[in-house]
Order: sequence, then structure tokens, then C-alpha cells
Amino acid sequence: MSDDTKKSSPLINESVASAICYAYKVDPYSPTFLSKGDEIFMIDSKNDISISRNTTIDMKLQYSDTNFTAAHWAAVNMKVEGQFKAFSGAASMAVETTEDSKYHTVRVDAIGVCTKNCITTKGSFRTHPEKFLSDDFRSAVNELTMEEIESRIGVFYAIKLDLGGMVKRSYIMEATEEDNESKITAELQASFGRECLGASTSSTLKTGRRTTNKNAKVRREWKAEGGDVDLWFKVRLSDADQSELSSAMEVAKEWADTIDESNYYPFDFELRPLWELIEKVDKDKANEFRLYLEDLCGS
Repeated sequence: MSDDTKKSSPLINESVASAICYAYKVDPYSPTFLSKGDEIFMIDSKNDISISRNTTIDMKLQYSDTNFTAAHWAAVNMKVEGQFKAFSGAASMAVETTEDSKYHTVRVDAIGVCTKNCITTKGSFRTHPEKFLSDDFRSAVNELTMEEIESRIGVFYAIKLDLGGMVKRSYIMEATEEDNESKITAELQASFGRECLGASTSSTLKTGRRTTNKNAKVRREWKAEGGDVDLWFKVRLSDADQSELSSAMEVAKEWADTIDESNYYPFDFELRPLWELIEKVDKDKANEFRLYLEDLCGS
């Protein structure tokens, strides 16, 4: 795959309910900036969670700048606004190292999702999740260091998530004071279609030049999980493209038919910080872990 495509692990050979039983780590190679850590909950899927099944497709453009970064968007979307710095490294706003002061950076994420299932905790599992912690998690809290908890278990847990597929094409661009959201969006749509999800298998460069300012750089990333993601290379690169390639919505509908329980990807999380659970096992360790993460993220 092109444009710096990275792969993380979908939910293969696991029950639909299993996704809610894991802690999650910050992962720069994942479309959501999250990947599964360790399984921490033992639940009864019939009584402790609600599963709603309804196939929907949604596409959107998300604009970030120095005032409201991609890390802010990630934290707000996942209901952990106070922990936005945890995503700062993963949700990069940098094109590359530059000393040219006339440029600042902006980022546009073109996001397409297909939702198949929505999982929500309920009952005691929602109000008292500590009652469902596994013995392995309790032992790990007592035995592991802060670094080991972060890397082996995770930093968040979910109380709600969707399962299906997600594709994200990101554009990180150098911009001048004359640039704004509407100008940047129009430039991208002229090159990559209204949804900005067009991808070319012949393009292998991670960094190029903007079409409206040849002196300004742009870095492109393409990440997708769930179903047959190679179908997205059939999207027309622009609305003016008269080839036999398909529109983004046509591809999305075809892609949706390839998403099933064998390749579900979790996204659209509602998260809680893991130290809330650690506190139920060891209050001192929980405070130490919180301070460790704050120091790691530069709080």
C-alpha cells in the first residue's frame, strides 16, 4: 500500500464483545490513534453490555491548526478532553523539521467510517467496572512498573465503542497567514475529490508540494482498517476525473459489504483513564501512574 500505509491488528477470531474488555494504548499507526493493550475485564456479554446492530456509512473532514490540534480533536471525540496531550505524539502536526518562520502547519483528516455494531457498557459494569477486573490485571498493577503498565496494558479503557471499519487520509501542510480552513479544504478537494479520500497506488512519496504554493510542503498519510481496505484505491482522485474509477460513496458501499466479525475494527470510543481502575487496586500506584503519564506527555 502507498502513502505511508500502516496496519494494526483488527479483531480476528474474537467475539464482538471482546473489544470492550481491553485497555487501549496510544498508537500513531492506527486510524484512531489507539490499539488494544491487554484484556482487563471479565464480563457476561448477555448481561453487562448493550449491542446495537445497524450498518451506517459516514464521511467527514476534520480541520486542525495550532489553536486546536489533531490531538485536541482525538481527546474531545473520545470524551477525554483533559488528556489531549496523550495524543500529541501520535496526532502529528509536523510536515518535517523546518526553520522557515513564514509557515505554520495545518492538518486535514478525511475520515470515512462504516459502523456495524455499537457496544455500550451497562448496569454494574458501567457504574462499578472495578468489580469486573481480571485477576491478571490486579496482579499486574502490583507487580509492573509505570512504563510496563503503559506499554503492556494501556492508558485508557472504553465504556462505549463502535465496530466496523475506518479509513483516514491525512494531509499535514505548511500554511501562510493568508490560508484558512476554506482555502485549504478547497485546494484538497480540487486534487482529491469532495471527500478527499482519493488514493493513488502509483504515489509512494510521503512528502510533496502544495498545488497552490509550490514552496510549501505537504505530507500525506493513509491508514485504513476493517474489511477489504484495498477497495479504496478505486476512488477517483478528483471530481473532474473521467476515468472508470468510482466515487468515494460507491467505494464505501462496496467496502461495507466486506466488513464482518472476522475483520471488525474498533473506533468512535468513549474512554476513561486507566488510573481510575488502578485506584481500586492500589491508590498510591494510581496516583503514581497518573503523574507518570502527565510527565510523559509534558503536562
